[in-house]
Amino acid sequence: MYNFPREATLKSLNNENILKTKQSKKEVVKLEKIIEYLQIFAQINLYEGTLDSRAFLLGYESSNNEEFLLSDWRLIIDYKFNYFLPFYLLQAIINFIHTILVTTYLFNPSLIGIYIAEMIVVFFVLLYEASTAFHDPISYLTDFDNFFDISGIFLSIGVASVTFVNRDLDTGVLLNSFQVLTLIIFYYRTLTYLKTISFLRHIVAMLIAVTVDIVDILVILTIIIVFFSFLFAKSNYAGLGIVDSLVASFLAIWGGIPTDNATTFLDWIILILMSIFLTLILVNYMIAKMSNKYEELESYQMAVNYKEKARIVSEFEVWYRFIYKEYCEKADAIQQNYVFLAY
Repeated sequence: MYNFPREATLKSLNNENILKTKQSKKEVVKLEKIIEYLQIFAQINLYEGTLDSRAFLLGYESSNNEEFLLSDWRLIIDYKFNYFLPFYLLQAIINFIHTILVTTYLFNPSLIGIYIAEMIVVFFVLLYEASTAFHDPISYLTDFDNFFDISGIFLSIGVASVTFVNRDLDTGVLLNSFQVLTLIIFYYRTLTYLKTISFLRHIVAMLIAVTVDIVDILVILTIIIVFFSFLFAKSNYAGLGIVDSLVASFLAIWGGIPTDNATTFLDWIILILMSIFLTLILVNYMIAKMSNKYEELESYQMAVNYKEKARIVSEFEVWYRFIYKEYCEKADAIQQNYVFLAY
């Protein structure tokens, strides 16, 4: 259930500009139908950047009602997404260039020109992310993708700078680890921008949704792996240290439980507990949860596609409001009564 403003205008829809866009006659008829539908039932001010439009997008994005998501409201999402698509493509291209620069420099730290180019690109990317967060901090911080965006930016600055300073020296394990972590985050960010391709959008959205859904299990799994690694190290199992114990505990997840070196009763107790908690319970539960999530999302992949479009548009409308602040505020100033719209 959401409250939407009433007695507002459809400035971005009920005008000639939309009908002049490259659309088939059938699409124009559909658009006229949705305009009429909105005027009669909601009359929400859906002009880009208005508070009403943002409320609608956030409500649409968070809704799980498939009937609502696939109703005529999705034509509004299509229109807004096509309007902001060139900006999203530009953002994707900049991200691809940034990823290429980071990868090239971390493998070739002697290329100072690449380092300078990366710093120039990361400056503009950081400026964009910081401005977006400043204009709408709550929405920014609650978006899972933004966490990787901002962490990747700061990691790339720090890692590239340290690599630049030590470019003539042998990099240690710690720096190599941070370089790998930086590349992982950048490759993940690159994966998210594949959502610009229509037939990949729902697949990428599903992968991200499934990953987010199992974060709690991964945290518990990591804690238990650390616990068992300490147990192995303390029992002096096969003379393993902390690091080797961590590796052995991780391999146990995939059934690689090292039983050959079990010589004491304590070793067998640890191995049995590990096989029960890691392999039988946690791993199978994680697989079952992932399967359920995949089935749930696959059953309404079109709805997932439109929810993802709404999320993308919502971010760009923050910038649109910033650029056309005066005009958007005038649109917001229309007297607002509220209609209780259920879906």
